[in-house]
Amino acid sequence: MVELPIQVHQHKWDIAHGWANNAWGFIYGGINTCNRLIYQFESLGTPEAEAFIAELRAVRACITYWGVDASGIFRLWLILPIPANLLLL
Repeated sequence: MVELPIQVHQHKWDIAHGWANNAWGFIYGGINTCNRLIYQFESLGTPEAEAFIAELRAVRACITYWGVDASGIFRLWLILPIPANLLLL
């Protein structure tokens, strides 16, 4: 397993590394959860909801940072619902 730290350092992992898939699932799942909750709080339209939305945006930014740190680049959707024409990309 000496190769694993080198592969991690060089960002050369693939589907054979289960931990990488788990990390991506956590990152995208966290961002997706934040997006869904922000969408729901925005639909309430109450002043109290703004505080929750601000906190969720901060959490989403933190998780996004982890994703960029882990991979260097990844696609991120900040709007819900995602327009149908963008789902084909």
